[in-house]
Amino acid sequence: MRMTDDRGQVLDAEFSVEPDGDHVAVILESMSGRATGRAARNTDYRAALELILQRLKDRRAVIETAISIRSAPSYFPSRAVA
Repeated sequence: MRMTDDRGQVLDAEFSVEPDGDHVAVILESMSGRATGRAARNTDYRAALELILQRLKDRRAVIETAISIRSAPSYFPSRAVA
């Protein structure tokens, strides 16, 4: 899913919201530069992260845990690509 900033511009940053017990997990996909044969991915990652944090702050949401991971399949086995 992609988000829209406060000016109505759709950001190039994929994210998802998933249930996590009694809470929800907001997952922002990583940004990557151009690799061999691949285009840049999620180029608005920084803007999206700032927007997520600001919107949570505006709603007085409490962040209980923040995790930065390099490999989603190891942390989220259900998201692994076969």
